[in-house]
Formats: sequence, structure tokens, C-alpha cells
Amino acid sequence: MRNIPSDDEYFAVLIEFEYSDFNQFKYKQKIKNNFFQGDITPLLQKSLIQYIELSGVAPIEALSYRKQELLYMLYLSGYDEVMSIAEPPSLSHQIYELIRSDITADLSLEQLSKELFMSESTLRRKLKSEGNSIKSIRIKTRLGYGLHLIQTTMEDIGRIAMRSGYQSQSRFTEQFKQLFSMTPSELRKTKMKG
Repeated sequence: MRNIPSDDEYFAVLIEFEYSDFNQFKYKQKIKNNFFQGDITPLLQKSLIQYIELSGVAPIEALSYRKQELLYMLYLSGYDEVMSIAEPPSLSHQIYELIRSDITADLSLEQLSKELFMSESTLRRKLKSEGNSIKSIRIKTRLGYGLHLIQTTMEDIGRIAMRSGYQSQSRFTEQFKQLFSMTPSELRKTKMKG
């Protein structure tokens, strides 16, 4: 979930939803969409602000229920499309979940294969057919977690880089900028216009 800037300054919030967050909509709509967009209603805006405030103090695991509420709030606000954007987890997503469970660990191809009950060659082949790789998933997972920490804490960027599984702040910043088109420091400076 993100907003699309219309001016030079804006406030961006990235919320990563899990497949399980969509369980409340299972089997309700057959048409699949990759995304939908629309205006933020006052009720949805208030819910987003509460989510942001909570995410600054609550452990990441506690936010799952709040994310489900946000999805339901979208649905109640007239965005029926919310039911159609989740699909069963791909292999890429399963690997994402394994990496996310211990973000600083460098799970090897062998470890991931054992967790997923398949050979290393099958894992590589299936990932390739999805247009993905373990390295790419690892980077996106770590940067997503880093983004969450930048948005919800005032920790220094070096500490966030370490907590996100990076040995080097400069490498974290470089990859962050490649993925999000701005550095962590630049992201911290963005703000909502009053």
C-alpha cells in the first residue's frame, strides 16, 4: 500500500501485507488484480494514522491484526478490489517468509531447500520460472524491513542496516536507493504537507 505523490513533498508509507492477512476474503472473488487505487476516505486516513502510530511502539508481530483491519476498512470504504489482489503464496513468497523469520541469518540454498522439501536444483529452476532468485528475495526482504525501521523508529541508519542483515551501512544505503529511488536519509526527510 502506498500513496502516489502529486507534488514535490509527500508522506510515503509502505505496508507489506501477508497472504494470511487476506484470509477474510478467501473465495469471495475470482477475478485477480495486481493492484487498485483510489482516494483515502477520512475514516481510512484515521485508521492509517493509528497504524503508523502503533507501528512505532508495537512489536512487528502485533501489527498483523491491524493490517487485517486496514484491509477490511478498504473493503468497507467501497474498494471491493481488495478481495482480488491476493493469490496463493508463490515459491518466492515462501522463501521471503523463511528469510523474514530470521532477517540477519544468511540461509543457504541447501537450508532453504530442506525447509521447502525440494532439491536445490528444483528450487533454482522454480525460482527462475517465477523470474526471481534467492539473492533478489533476500535483498528485498532486508530492505523492506529496513524501510519499516526507518519509518517507525529514529534509530541511526547504521544500526538499522545492521538490524536488517547488512554488514555495511554504505551497501544498505546503495541497495536501498536502487530499490526505493532515494536514500534512507532522504526518506526520513519526506513529510506530509499540511
